[in-house]
Amino acid sequence: MTYKVGIRSKGAKTAKEFNATDNIVGSHILFMPETTIDANGNRVKALLAGLKVKEAASYESLKSKEPETQNTGE
Repeated sequence: MTYKVGIRSKGAKTAKEFNATDNIVGSHILFMPETTIDANGNRVKALLAGLKVKEAASYESLKSKEPETQNTGE
């Protein structure tokens, strides 16, 4: 995993006119998960490894199902 700091700034006409107080307008964290290469040569982000996506048979069948309840053991 890699974390980087990103900043947003307003431009200045010259490097001398640029200063952090007036030109930096925001900051954020950039997160880059570990990347591996699978058997097919595709790059896969570690957080997504093993992810499977399946299309629902129909939207109507999803609407009629009751939501599953979580058993808390109480």
